[in-house]
Amino acid sequence: METLRNSIATLAHQILAGLDDPDRVVAAWPLAAGHAVAKRTRAVSFADRNLTVAVSDKAWQQQLASLRPQLRTRLTRLTGVAVADILFFVETQRRGPNAG
Repeated sequence: METLRNSIATLAHQILAGLDDPDRVVAAWPLAAGHAVAKRTRAVSFADRNLTVAVSDKAWQQQLASLRPQLRTRLTRLTGVAVADILFFVETQRRGPNAG
């Protein structure tokens, strides 16, 4: 199992290496956050060493705020980019192009 984990990490580093820092951090969010969290969140932008992440509701916002240190560490390890903070906000339902 550890060999598989190392192989996945190596592959992720290779894929992310071709991106500039903001794109690398945004693209790495699903890997750092894990499947369950990634399904309910969306990395929006990375600027001034802060990653902004949209979450589905207030409960997820509070839960992820408590995991912020671990998530920052994972992102920094995956990307090689220092992430100072992760800012979570509740995203209201996005509207389609023909809405309203």
